[in-house]
Amino acid sequence: MEKRKLMIKIIRRSLSWFALLSVVPPATGMTNEVQLELYTDEFPPLQVQVEDKAYGYVVEFLKELVADASKSMAMSINEIHFVPWKRAISVSETQANVLFFSISRTPSREEKYHWIGEVSPYDITLYKYKNGPKIQPHNIEDIIDYRFGTQAGGSFHEYLIEHGAKDILPVTYGRRTIKLLKANRIDYAPLVAESFYYRMEQYGENPEEFEPVMKIDELSKNLWVVASKKTSQEVVDTLIASYKNLRNKGELERLIEAYHPQSEIMSKYRKVKQQEVLE
Repeated sequence: MEKRKLMIKIIRRSLSWFALLSVVPPATGMTNEVQLELYTDEFPPLQVQVEDKAYGYVVEFLKELVADASKSMAMSINEIHFVPWKRAISVSETQANVLFFSISRTPSREEKYHWIGEVSPYDITLYKYKNGPKIQPHNIEDIIDYRFGTQAGGSFHEYLIEHGAKDILPVTYGRRTIKLLKANRIDYAPLVAESFYYRMEQYGENPEEFEPVMKIDELSKNLWVVASKKTSQEVVDTLIASYKNLRNKGELERLIEAYHPQSEIMSKYRKVKQQEVLE
């Protein structure tokens, strides 16, 4: 009889504890949702800040990417950070749940990240001043005897040397080549086609005065969004699946077309940058 009473008491106590645990809410702050931190540096029109908010066709695409991925796995963007490139690299190599964009894919970086997908072209294009040489080259050999300006030690500098160029004027900063083109001290200089229009305005120049000559295919590579190596494979796989889904729908191409220099956001961005030049 005593044993029976003892068993009943134990069962009642266990049931009481079970009931209590079933109604106690989880500890504050505990969640299964993945909070993603996005890191980048300003690069118009891919990623820019306007009135302290993040815009750009890559930014908009990544917002859609995470929103689509959240249908399969609980995740969201916590914050989009615009920081110096070295800091973005450091964070992406040491922390989990970090997306880093827009970067080129190189052998030295291959094992440092999870590669999600390509998010933008990056076309190295030769430009000339409007009164520059009239020749229409088909390849670099057609103009190898002309005068070039390029950033010292950069990839295009090495490219010219490899192709036998003799008249090369190295500069410390790429923007210096624009002044040299206008002064007729060089004939050609390399610029990134995607940001050309905005960079010219930021340098205080009229973009209409410079003309594209030819794309340097060997140096032109698409840029990627990557996830930090410490990010779980489940998160990575979910993001890659959503990336493929959005690309198949042509969503990135639509956004690239929408972010032209005369679009509302980029017009605001240009106005701010032009004012900074005047100041």
